[in-house]
Amino acid sequence: MKTTSRKITLFSLAALMTASLPVLPAGAVPSADAFCTRAQTLMTSREATLTAQLETMQTNFQDRLSRLASAQQTTDGSVEAARTTAKEQFEAKVAELLAIENLTEEQKQAIETFKTSVQAAETTRAAAVDAARETYRTDLQTTIEEQQATLTQAATIYQDAIKTAFTTASANCANGTAMANLQTAIVAARKALSDTRAGLQTGDDIKALAETRRSAVAAANTTFRDAVKQYSQDLAAALPQN
Repeated sequence: MKTTSRKITLFSLAALMTASLPVLPAGAVPSADAFCTRAQTLMTSREATLTAQLETMQTNFQDRLSRLASAQQTTDGSVEAARTTAKEQFEAKVAELLAIENLTEEQKQAIETFKTSVQAAETTRAAAVDAARETYRTDLQTTIEEQQATLTQAATIYQDAIKTAFTTASANCANGTAMANLQTAIVAARKALSDTRAGLQTGDDIKALAETRRSAVAAANTTFRDAVKQYSQDLAAALPQN
């Protein structure tokens, strides 16, 4: 599976949460009464907006896991189809060998030995590949769920910080520093959430899982090819030479 092409970002909703908050322009100093009215209005509207955005983020998380499961099912179908085709082609090749005229019993047995040996090697390879894929999928889901939990926690902390900032500003709106304190609190909350998002965007954990899977699959394929090469050489020595 190509993790980069199927990766659904964890961060767009959190970005939207930060982008939707007001920061008054430099030099804008409303009167105390105007600021009190605006602070109360913004506090009410922001609370509803942030709650809705957090719920949407959770829905997107579930959608991501659902799409991941669907993609894995598609991959499984493709793998099984490829294995079935390879099996049919191999069996057809063995039938061609057994149809060679004037084969001795020893030569027929050599073909049967080749067949069972290759089939056993393929069974071993398939088991190794399937184990690598299953380990990758389990660890991938765990990693994604941990990332989602981290971001959810950060977004909830951010939401609470914004609510507290507006509540404090509304309660102290007549204070000349209330607006500046509100802006400072908003900036701090945004930075905390942004720092958490930045730490999750590298994808290093998922890249490491994909590399572990790739190495395991490559090793299984190499072992299989080496075994089949030897079985083919043994069979060639036993069959009539043209």
